Amino acid sequence: MRFLIWLSDRPFRLLKWLLVTVVAGMITLAILDAILDDFSVSGLRGLLLTAITMAFLPALLWPVVYRVTRWIPALLFPVVIFVATGAIVLLAAWIDDELGISSITVENLLTGIWVAIGLTIGTTVIGTLFTLDERSSYDRFVTRPLKIRYGRSVSDTSPGFIFLEIDGLAGPVLQKAIDGGYAPTMKRWIDDGSHKLTIWEPDLSCQTSASQAGILLGSNENIPAFRWWDKQRQRMMVSSKMNTAKELEAELSSHRGLLEPDGVSRFNVFTGGASDSLGTFSALGTAGGSREYWAYFANPFTLGRTLSLFVQDVFREWWEEFQQKRQDVHPRLSRPWRYALVRSATTAVLTEMARFMIIADLFRGVSAAYYTLFAYDEVAHHTGIDRHYTFKVLRNIDRMFAHLEEVAKDAPRPMHLIVLSDHGQSQGATFLQKHGYTLGEFVKSLLPGEATVGAYLETNESVGHFNAMLTESAKGDSNAARAASYLLKGRTQDGVVDIGPAEALENTGQAEAADDVIVLASGNLGLISFTKWPERMTLQEITGAFPGLIEGLSTHPEIGLVMVTDAVDGGIVIGQSGVYSLETDSFEGSNPLVPYGELAARHLRRTNTFPACPDILVISTYHQDTGEVPAFEELVGNHGGLGGSQRHPFVLHPVEFETGDELIVGAAELNRVMRGWISGQRKLSSGSVPESSPDEFSPTSSSLPTSA
Repeated sequence: MRFLIWLSDRPFRLLKWLLVTVVAGMITLAILDAILDDFSVSGLRGLLLTAITMAFLPALLWPVVYRVTRWIPALLFPVVIFVATGAIVLLAAWIDDELGISSITVENLLTGIWVAIGLTIGTTVIGTLFTLDERSSYDRFVTRPLKIRYGRSVSDTSPGFIFLEIDGLAGPVLQKAIDGGYAPTMKRWIDDGSHKLTIWEPDLSCQTSASQAGILLGSNENIPAFRWWDKQRQRMMVSSKMNTAKELEAELSSHRGLLEPDGVSRFNVFTGGASDSLGTFSALGTAGGSREYWAYFANPFTLGRTLSLFVQDVFREWWEEFQQKRQDVHPRLSRPWRYALVRSATTAVLTEMARFMIIADLFRGVSAAYYTLFAYDEVAHHTGIDRHYTFKVLRNIDRMFAHLEEVAKDAPRPMHLIVLSDHGQSQGATFLQKHGYTLGEFVKSLLPGEATVGAYLETNESVGHFNAMLTESAKGDSNAARAASYLLKGRTQDGVVDIGPAEALENTGQAEAADDVIVLASGNLGLISFTKWPERMTLQEITGAFPGLIEGLSTHPEIGLVMVTDAVDGGIVIGQSGVYSLETDSFEGSNPLVPYGELAARHLRRTNTFPACPDILVISTYHQDTGEVPAFEELVGNHGGLGGSQRHPFVLHPVEFETGDELIVGAAELNRVMRGWISGQRKLSSGSVPESSPDEFSPTSSSLPTSA
């Protein structure tokens, strides 16, 4: 009856799906016939009948296959699924023969597997060209089998929390996307009154590792940037490296984890106290989520769909880069052709994998889960934060949210969907584009000729995320894991895969220590450290050893402020025509902090107390008239420091969760608020009345965000 109601309500949608699926199947079958020696289809009639059979037969058989696989060991799951896939194609050929049609020939099981994967790729590509809503196909081959696989075994009826982080999306940019029609799902949530959009203020540094440490662990102390030279450890610390993330989590964990005690962490920097982690830098290769991970690769539909989306996104990137050049869009980057592979790995592979994992976790009935979605951040870095091409990526994410909303209705426990960002992005022509030299080259020009400078000005965040996925794929005892490990052994160090440039590999620090000065960048935040001094240098020591350096930096038109520590006055901020004292909150001349907002002094003062704070911290000029923020990296959209929309991330949360009237300042405060939401719901579900405590959310005892 439910199916008949669905059918009567969507006749044109069903007809469109059937027409496109069959046409796509016929085209794909013809191509497979031409390239596979052990597969053939005779004539147009044979193509039509086979395409119709393959459109409906898998839909009937997959639920049965998945019911059987619920009882097999996880390591055998990929094998069983691929065998079943080929068997279904062989069955279609047998049915065809029994009916006396004899229009299709499949010689063996392996050929059947290739035919099934090819059909998925073909229908996905052609369906995208015809803007076909593929949710019905996805539900048939992915959602329903996962629901069958996990059933309704969860007895806990307290609400679960699904935190969906859109990396790098600023609240004002989201509002622009909503107004432009690129985020209809999130718009509906706001318009219907189910969710509220709340802006919050991130810390300095304004980037993923610092924000996620605060959100997931409850503290982000001593994380001054994405990458920094640590004088205490005498080596480089890189947020996207497993060893760095593990050390930081061990230091910062204090039983304030957002996901404690039984939550799940997916594709994050830190676990947040989760008992089950996958693709998380601080827990790469540990147990957890492995069954769902290999199920993703074992499902021919998801595998074929992902491959096709990957290829499409490669061509999409090449086309968009060409269009930006043709239209003379500024600011823009000249992107090498290889970048399309990195982008597609993020927008297609990681996004599709996240979607699969979220659905699996929904049906598993997890209590709390945190996922990072990287696609917007990656494209915004290279294409622009609010351009049509970037918003198209956001539109795909929004469509996924609509699907998850429907899936959550069938979850074994009530689920709250909460969308948030860890930081925003600001935009502008880069420091190099404006002046023809990098920050590292500029620092070198201000130093004595014999001084050596090591400059590391590329964060490679997206490569780090893909490295995490590859590292997970090479772990375990399965044949697939062993094959992946063998193929990636040349790019593996200490059990962690790194496909980035060789010089980006984390090491013990001797190479960097050979340089007198190390220059690093996180967006428009620059860090300058002197390796020969074991402690942080004072202003007096810097000017004595390197006369002219501070003056040259502070008077550069594209450097808005320089922070150092004075031997007498403590932390000071030097601008082009004024000096601000962080100790006394006073200034001489003009106040260099004015363009960066009322909280700039607070953020700088806190960072200045970090043991890992660099000898010199610089932030690029924020051009308030144009809104431009130049990065010290080659990124159009950037984040890491102060200035612009990077300072305005958001939380889109159910309206029943109180948020108060004041601004949330700092990721650790956001952690406290969201833990309060979770504990409050659990207490209500248990029948007890929530009690406020100094470490839990209370509208009367905490500073909370202003609604947008």
